[in-house]
Amino acid sequence: MEGWTEDWSIPGSGYGDEKLPTTLVVARHGHILRRIEGNGFVWNWIFWADGRQVAYESGPLHFGLSCILYDLRRGREIRSIDCYHDLPPNAPDWVLELEASSRKQPH
Repeated sequence: MEGWTEDWSIPGSGYGDEKLPTTLVVARHGHILRRIEGNGFVWNWIFWADGRQVAYESGPLHFGLSCILYDLRRGREIRSIDCYHDLPPNAPDWVLELEASSRKQPH
């Protein structure tokens, strides 16, 4: 399994030619399985459940962020949690791992 984001400049955003991640692409053996559109943007993502699922952060440029668990085989969202505000004390492991991975990435 492999994945990447498709990054595009957003006309009229005030960010000039800066490219922002709008779509998560998931492939296996060079063949694209899914293109997952972010609700705004796809800021961070990880494979989950041995590659059967993907967890990703999605939201606008400012003031909002959702953590989403997506089933790759069925091609649908399984669960969404508000990650912009404090996480609940019983946040699922996939959210904790996703949030931990975002702190490891260079900005």
